Amino acid sequence: MRYLSYFLFKLFIYPIAALPFSIIYKISDGLYFLLYYVLQYRKAVVYDNLQQAFPEKSTLEIESIAKQTFQNLADTLIESIKLFGISKKDFMQRMQLTDDALTKRYFADGKPVIAISGHFGNWEYGAIMNEFIQHQLIILYKPLKNKWLNEEIVQSRSRFGLKIWSNRNTQALFEASFAKPPMYVFIGDQNPSNPNKAYWSTFLGRDTCFYTATAKYALQYNLPILSFYIRRIKRGFYTMDTFELITNPKQFTQDEICEKIVREYERQVLLEPSNWLWTHKRWKHQKIIDY
Repeated sequence: MRYLSYFLFKLFIYPIAALPFSIIYKISDGLYFLLYYVLQYRKAVVYDNLQQAFPEKSTLEIESIAKQTFQNLADTLIESIKLFGISKKDFMQRMQLTDDALTKRYFADGKPVIAISGHFGNWEYGAIMNEFIQHQLIILYKPLKNKWLNEEIVQSRSRFGLKIWSNRNTQALFEASFAKPPMYVFIGDQNPSNPNKAYWSTFLGRDTCFYTATAKYALQYNLPILSFYIRRIKRGFYTMDTFELITNPKQFTQDEICEKIVREYERQVLLEPSNWLWTHKRWKHQKIIDY
């Protein structure tokens, strides 16, 4: 089955990646129609997530956010395929860093930093950010079970200098040496696999668990934490905003750092609700209360 997946990947992905954007977005429009109206892919999940997060919004408002969410998802999937064939020049025109003064300051001090990001805008377009940030950008990811597909995706995302590192070896990453000060990027808005080892807080009005690794390593290595937010300017074009979240982690406990991260993710979701990945089953774990 894995060989078949790899063959189908080669057969379909690369021809699509070679198409111009004018055709790419026609495919995306068709994919949106298929996902939302025909397959109704996780449609119930999206509506339930939105209704619980925004009980004050009307049915029409929820529907509008849901439809835009699916349109954004379709664009993200097709644009991610395009990454296998896009040129660096074209890519750099479609993704920009709004303000690099913050990252430049840390780089001038020779300071490694941690950054958090999430599934906002087209998060895959973060692959080009190593061209704008002087640090060595390293993103932690969960490897795919299909090793051939995983290798293809890692190579595609690494074409522009970004380093991809398995989250199964996070400790080894922080002990590794790099030619430039590293910037470790954690994608922390996903659902942890083990809720018993997670940090629990209230997120969008619901009990929600979060990974603790960002806070753990910030404290262990005394690293400041920045926040990245990718937003759509118009179809196919994005910017990444940078915020300073924590300058001195030693001033806080691990739980306090986790809470600041939770509040930052919530702030970003509330900025543009449809810019987030609502199809994710973010609340499938239930908090166990000990009496």
